[in-house]
Amino acid sequence: MFFGAVATQILDGEHMPCSKKTATEKNLCDALQRGIDYLEKWFDFGDKNVACMLQSLSLKGEMPTLQQVKNICAAVHLNVNFDDLYDKFSTHKEALRSIAESSKQHQSVADKWVEFLIGCEVVPSVLYHVVSYVLSLPGSNAFPERIFSLMNAKWCDDRNRMSIELVKAELQVFANFNDDCHSFHSFVASDQSLLDAAAI
Repeated sequence: MFFGAVATQILDGEHMPCSKKTATEKNLCDALQRGIDYLEKWFDFGDKNVACMLQSLSLKGEMPTLQQVKNICAAVHLNVNFDDLYDKFSTHKEALRSIAESSKQHQSVADKWVEFLIGCEVVPSVLYHVVSYVLSLPGSNAFPERIFSLMNAKWCDDRNRMSIELVKAELQVFANFNDDCHSFHSFVASDQSLLDAAAI
């Protein structure tokens, strides 16, 4: 069994008796196995996993097959006309293959799909619908967790009488504006319609 550098240093240290070293190695192996069992219980690592299915739309090295795109539509509950999907997919197969096999591997997935869609004389609406839907799915819940953390910081014991609307307004301003106080003041002062709306 491989252990990291720090664990190996501790296990091989002169202060570690042989019996304790064996017991510690067993505990580390048991902890690793419990972690693996937990992941296998709660996360599907098979081909039917939605995250694994979505990987075929990455255009990294190879283009997705029609069946993979159909499986993605079913997995994310996206209703598309499969006859239209077949027609558009067949018509644009070479353009997709060209972008998937291009040497621009540093491009993001979204940039590759934008390049494909811009290169089409007529944008294939069904492919656009599928790709735009899939790319709009968040990869993690980091953004909502950040907003909840900000909300907890703003709506604390000292400010517990704030209305929900005020908390919402503060969070929207905080999350959507990158200006400092001076530039935000200049922006607001120069927008007469905003000042009129605020005065009401």
